[in-house]
Amino acid sequence: MSKSINAFEHIRAAWYGDHAFEEEVFDEVRFGKYPQNGGPAITVITLRWQEGKTFGGATLSVESADWPLLYQYREVLQELASVSNRPVTPGDVIEILKGHEFVDVTEVVDSAPLFDLMEAN
Repeated sequence: MSKSINAFEHIRAAWYGDHAFEEEVFDEVRFGKYPQNGGPAITVITLRWQEGKTFGGATLSVESADWPLLYQYREVLQELASVSNRPVTPGDVIEILKGHEFVDVTEVVDSAPLFDLMEAN
């Protein structure tokens, strides 16, 4: 089994960010355990910001199988909870995650193009 790392993805910053959201969701940060050699999250906590809610009204969601992350990342969650003088932004979440040495695995470049540019000519 491959080793895992603590990492995060900022979906709005990803190359597919304009197309990846459910209706009314305008930003999302996922963090959790990711394979060290790349690939999708093994376990994840998701923070979503939705239209119609105050900007600080991020929704935290965790699938039941991933609940152990709530305990494992309690220091991160406590730090997020301490941002009380203003709404929590995706930038706040990312800054806190980086402060806890999470790796940014956001795909900012499409690593698998649909076709080879040389084939198109």
